[in-house]
Amino acid sequence: MFIDIKHLQALQSIDKHRSFVGASYELCITQSALSHQVKKLESYYQIKILNRQNRPLTWTYAGKKLLKLANNIVPKIKRVNNQLQQIKKGNTGRLHIAVECHSCFDWLMPSMNEYRKIQPTVDMDISQVLQFEPINSLLNGIVDVAITSAKIDHKNLNFTPIFNYNLMLAVSTRNHLSDKKYITEQDLSRQTLISYPVPEHRLDVYKKFLHPAGLAPRYRQNTELTQMMIQKVASNIGVCALPQWVSFSMIDERQIKFIPIGKQGLQCTLYVCTLNNTKNLQYIKDFVKISSFISKTIFNYRR
Repeated sequence: MFIDIKHLQALQSIDKHRSFVGASYELCITQSALSHQVKKLESYYQIKILNRQNRPLTWTYAGKKLLKLANNIVPKIKRVNNQLQQIKKGNTGRLHIAVECHSCFDWLMPSMNEYRKIQPTVDMDISQVLQFEPINSLLNGIVDVAITSAKIDHKNLNFTPIFNYNLMLAVSTRNHLSDKKYITEQDLSRQTLISYPVPEHRLDVYKKFLHPAGLAPRYRQNTELTQMMIQKVASNIGVCALPQWVSFSMIDERQIKFIPIGKQGLQCTLYVCTLNNTKNLQYIKDFVKISSFISKTIFNYRR
């Protein structure tokens, strides 16, 4: 293909000034060099682009086709060029988020809304990680950020705490556990636990409460949706462990009670996990900062 960006920019400038004099001045080239560019196009396609005898210059039918192409392509190239420069500086890029905390959307969506105000060009997406490991996906470049309560030691990962929260056991008011001040490991081992369909090692109620005691629930039911879990609890089908903030937005206290897990409570920390080589990119830092602020604001207000 003979046409390049310089040809298209030259045609735009000629159309703007309707003369070689003004166009050559804008493009910082001589009139003869500009005229030569146009003649090369005309020679290659063996057609006339400009009516040179007219003053001001006018376009032929073929010239109008090329000018239309220039007006369509050049702004797009400039826009992508600017985006690439911003990516190089770390001011924008891709931000695909893996959410391991399945009830985080209460604060995550407001965080994203605020984030878009200062980073409108970032390519954002969210994946709820029911079917894949978020940390491995981050390390393999499938996602760029993981929101998780599972902090691990890894030389390539950086974990920034967002806030601490208590994991509570949601029980039906018809369940005998609803009268208890707190839930013991033995209490939970006699119940049907309703949980998200992920391995036990990714659920805090297992790894921080049941597994250390060498116990497991009597039965386990998997449900992908938090609202469905709550409906099952209300029907006294089983119990489920949820972050305490869920109680403010979804729970009908006439049907469900939230009971502390363990005498001291089961405290967890939510982290934003990033790669060490991307943690200092401005658009990543902005997301971490806004997520931390919004989540704490909503959580403290509801508490």
